[in-house]
Amino acid sequence: MFKTYIQNALENWQNKCARVGLEIQDTTTYSMLMASDQLLIAQYYEYLEYMTRKLIDEYELWSIKLNIIKTKYVAIGDKSRDLQLEDGKGKISHVSECVSLGVRINKDENHESEINDRINKGRAAISTLNTILWDRDVTSKTKTHIYHAVVKSTITYAAEKWCLETKTVAKLNSTKMDFWRRSDRISRTDKIRNTIIKQKMDVTRSLLDDIKTKQLQWYGHVQRMEKGRLPKEVKKWRPPGRRKRGRPKLTWAEEIKGLRGENGLMEEDWNDRSNWRKKII
Repeated sequence: MFKTYIQNALENWQNKCARVGLEIQDTTTYSMLMASDQLLIAQYYEYLEYMTRKLIDEYELWSIKLNIIKTKYVAIGDKSRDLQLEDGKGKISHVSECVSLGVRINKDENHESEINDRINKGRAAISTLNTILWDRDVTSKTKTHIYHAVVKSTITYAAEKWCLETKTVAKLNSTKMDFWRRSDRISRTDKIRNTIIKQKMDVTRSLLDDIKTKQLQWYGHVQRMEKGRLPKEVKKWRPPGRRKRGRPKLTWAEEIKGLRGENGLMEEDWNDRSNWRKKII
């Protein structure tokens, strides 16, 4: 019933917001839905204010109330200010970052806070598993399954879109080795080299290897999408305006180009899905 009400309300709202939002290639994107969560996107502050006000009005006609307190506003690359609503509807607080579907979105357009958050969640999972990892009766094979099912999947969630820096890779490696040290019943004070621990636990891949594989899998998946699909259009899209002064950061597309070179992949290899997966794993 909730979805039925939402759908009817959004149909009228979409007609009013047909030409506002964010222009990506030949498409105007202004809203993304996931269950009861809704994300509004606009290129200009005035557009977003108009869209939000009209959305609240339309929901009220269907007796649906938007929770203003839980709703947050992030302005990427823009000055900090709250989203002011007219007609006594209050304001939506501006924040430097927010979480949507488990992914952190911040105003500085970087992934550092998100990656640190995933690393902290991975460390918390390792601490929770501590008694199991130090247990002599739990086999190395079982601990390996636990690593892939719990720790690796927690840390690398949404890693397909990351741009990694050297210091971040060091944090990832440190977190992974914390798991394997505990699994081998070795403390840091024992001063055993990581290479020896990895040999004993039969660890052949790093977290960086797993992240690179996920990124190439996603790249191939997007490339095989039909023309007009939003992920494919976003990949080709270049934001309007000028870059900030100083040395530009390495983009995701540039990182993928480097990964293709590392794996000896040609641009059109993604056409053959099965062969592409064999080469990147």
